[in-house]
Amino acid sequence: GADVTVKNLYFEKAYINSEEIVNENGDQMIYATGGFVGYATVLTITDCIMNGVIYGTSSTGGMVGEVNDTGIRSSGKSGLVMKNCYNFADINGANSLGGLVGQVKQSNYSNRYLQFENCHNNGDIKGYYNRIGGIAGSIDTSKETQYSFVKCSNEGDITAGYLCAGGIAGYITTFRSVKNHSQLSNSGNVTAGNSVGGIIGEAEADGGMNLSRSKIILTDAYNNGKIHSTSIRADTRYVGGIMGNSVVSDGNSKVEISNCFNAGKVTGLKSYAILGNNTLYSQLSNIYSATVSNSYYLSGSAAEASHVSG
Repeated sequence: GADVTVKNLYFEKAYINSEEIVNENGDQMIYATGGFVGYATVLTITDCIMNGVIYGTSSTGGMVGEVNDTGIRSSGKSGLVMKNCYNFADINGANSLGGLVGQVKQSNYSNRYLQFENCHNNGDIKGYYNRIGGIAGSIDTSKETQYSFVKCSNEGDITAGYLCAGGIAGYITTFRSVKNHSQLSNSGNVTAGNSVGGIIGEAEADGGMNLSRSKIILTDAYNNGKIHSTSIRADTRYVGGIMGNSVVSDGNSKVEISNCFNAGKVTGLKSYAILGNNTLYSQLSNIYSATVSNSYYLSGSAAEASHVSG
């Protein structure tokens, strides 16, 4: 629960392998693995560089494995701020892998925050399963959490064995709140079976049982990397140059994409230059639950512009 700050730290040719730490029965003992911090509740990292190789299982990041507010009282504070951070380390694991942080999980309380500003990844990231991203693998936050990705980029190759791979984030969700993400770019190749995007693999806007408004806004994003879905099923074709899949749970919530450009080649059974798919979980949802505006793509980069349907 302590508020920890890491700054001006540089690791060169680091080798971290939490898979090698086992008990007498051969069971792995480490859950979250990070180049600087494995597990934290309140953490600030600024002006840091990580270089080397990292092997983990779940929740593995170039600098932070996981930030989680489990065990923190509702009045307590939990959050992550990362500014001016660069990862050059290659990362290998199973679930929730990110160039800077593997996973962030926060409950439905106040005093929760999350900020990425001027953060960049150049390392290749490969996960056997789900939620793999150039900056963050998985972000699961509450209605009170204030979070954003601003001026972040990825140049490494991102690979997920199954679902949710993105140049910036593999999976993000927001619960009964509005989140803004802007000035993001990807030039790395991104590959997964489903929910594959140049910027975000999958974004979920959840209004909750009381149908409050929830909105995810993505603006001023650019992709130049090759985006590929390995799925052989026509009903799991969620691949897009900017976002693979948007998930909207109710009629009041939205995912908005604007002022984005895709120049990267998008391939799969179905390929879309901007948004791969809009998944609607409620009958109250409608075709306007995901919108794409002022967004463009290089001719020939994909078969169609976006797939937005009810």
